[in-house]
Amino acid sequence: MPDTEPQTELEAPPMVAYVFESVNPVLLGIDPETWIPTLEVNVARAILALAAVDMAKVVLVVSGDMVTSIRERLPEHQRDAFSDERGAGTLGGKTMCVGDEVHVLMPFWLYAETEAAAAMMPEDEAEEFRAGAGARIALARRTVVHEAQHVLMTQKGEAGFDITDSARARRDFLFLAHDVIDEYRAELGVAADLRAAFEYEVAAETLPAFREGLRREVTAYERHRNVETLMYGVLAQAQHAWKALANVAAARRVGAVYEQISASGTDWSRLAAPYWARFEALLSSAPAPAEHFEPEAQRQLMASVADLFDEWIQELGFLWRDIDGGRNAEFLITSRHIVG
Repeated sequence: MPDTEPQTELEAPPMVAYVFESVNPVLLGIDPETWIPTLEVNVARAILALAAVDMAKVVLVVSGDMVTSIRERLPEHQRDAFSDERGAGTLGGKTMCVGDEVHVLMPFWLYAETEAAAAMMPEDEAEEFRAGAGARIALARRTVVHEAQHVLMTQKGEAGFDITDSARARRDFLFLAHDVIDEYRAELGVAADLRAAFEYEVAAETLPAFREGLRREVTAYERHRNVETLMYGVLAQAQHAWKALANVAAARRVGAVYEQISASGTDWSRLAAPYWARFEALLSSAPAPAEHFEPEAQRQLMASVADLFDEWIQELGFLWRDIDGGRNAEFLITSRHIVG
């Protein structure tokens, strides 16, 4: 009788489908004849599968051209408006509904095979790239965990909301509120052990980039004189900043950081400080992605955050409001104390 237990084969974890778009397989360390995914691509597929309600309707897309891949999945009338600008940040992953599927788009460089990619770089860049291999793997996993929360919320029916019955300006503020709350909730699903220390504070570049973005939109308006373009530009700059601040609020909640935020300086005092405490308190009522978000509670939180954003943008010197009983709307520059 054998004195050891018989060995059993390890079962492969569940994994979602995958697609490569505009990618050189050599850079990923993939055989161009087979396109069999690497370990890290399969880790991402497994993370998404474990989070999904229906993994059969989730696709991981590794893209060498994120803007094109995203635009191709947007309705035609929205494609030209999409860009990868994110204020002081950069576009990481993106989760999108495509028919009855959920596609998670990830930039190819997160999965680049270190030596294959380094071989195509100047030596000084190659050494830096090699040194960052561990950090790149950690970032890839952290990013896909975040996107997995969007998959979960989407498949639970909590990532969309009908706000078409609101007047135009109010609808925009509600949309911004929903977008920021959705981002905040996704960040709640990223555990503390996946986070870097800097995530618990407002990045030094976030608010200066916000101020400069607003100034840039106003300066451009003085040339083109298109009020609608100005409005969209100002709200886009605010959206980038609010989402960055929401990420900090989520990190503080996940990491159980309760002391007063240590941000300081003129930009903090003028652009964020008056509203930070209320912003963080409102978002703290949102549940983590794995928890149910009652539709009425979601509507109420969206309305409260939309009210805050309306006040916030006015404090910055802009007014976006409905007029004529909601039949029209107007956007005004009411002060230049921020943009100079």
